[in-house]
Amino acid sequence: MKKLCAMLFGLTALLFLSAGSVLACDCKTLTPGESFAEADIVFMGKMVGMEPSAGYAYYKFEVQRTLKGDESQRLVKVRNMTCNLEFFPGATYLIYAQGFGKAFIAAPCSNSMMVAAADAPRPNVRYIPAPDHRRRDFWLATGLFLLLFMLIGFPAVRSRYQAR
Repeated sequence: MKKLCAMLFGLTALLFLSAGSVLACDCKTLTPGESFAEADIVFMGKMVGMEPSAGYAYYKFEVQRTLKGDESQRLVKVRNMTCNLEFFPGATYLIYAQGFGKAFIAAPCSNSMMVAAADAPRPNVRYIPAPDHRRRDFWLATGLFLLLFMLIGFPAVRSRYQAR
């Protein structure tokens, strides 16, 4: 009975830990109106810089036009949580974001998009990728699987050999 409980607990924990990375980009697509309603700030701005912070990247935007939120903000920091939007220096974006401390988060289904890249210096454009956590997630899942196997598999095998 103890082994069964431990196995169920381990499998449940593994499912919960792996679910976030599996479902991170799977969401209901919102209309622009729904994105606008859910956002704390909506603005058009030019990406002017990036600063790494504890495994994430915060992108700095020079606000050109505020559509929702504090109109006095001229420089906004945004953490990109979208799955299919890359930020390029000098390009202009329409950003729908929610507050996150002193910065904002562009959510995966928020309709944030590149508006213009014409003023971006094309030959010298340097892609600034968001940190890729897939490798870390793979090793985390592998380690959890091995730990679960050692906690459940080894005692089960040992008890079979002792029973003989």
